[in-house]
Amino acid sequence: MIRAIPKNPPPEPVQAPRPAPVLDEAVLVLNQNYEPLNVCSVRRALSLVFCGKASSVELGDGRVRTVCEAFPVPSVVRLERYIRAPRRRVVLSKRNVLKRDSYQCQYCG
Repeated sequence: MIRAIPKNPPPEPVQAPRPAPVLDEAVLVLNQNYEPLNVCSVRRALSLVFCGKASSVELGDGRVRTVCEAFPVPSVVRLERYIRAPRRRVVLSKRNVLKRDSYQCQYCG
């Protein structure tokens, strides 16, 4: 038994492109003295603001909506307390020395 192939197959459902999740965008975290510390997600920044550990310095374009309210998305937050961040030291290696010297030999120039 041979089945006939339909001329027009049923169309596949078209899904609308999803907007980028607002909660995963990057937010700059500043120390109490406005020194940049880190970059975190909007989700983490909002939790810091709601807990009273940070305040919004600059607001972004988006909004986070809940059942009752809509909150503006911060793009920069400042911590309420000073955090002493350890400075990273550069490891002394051949690769880092060459990078520092723009890949030029110190003997030949």
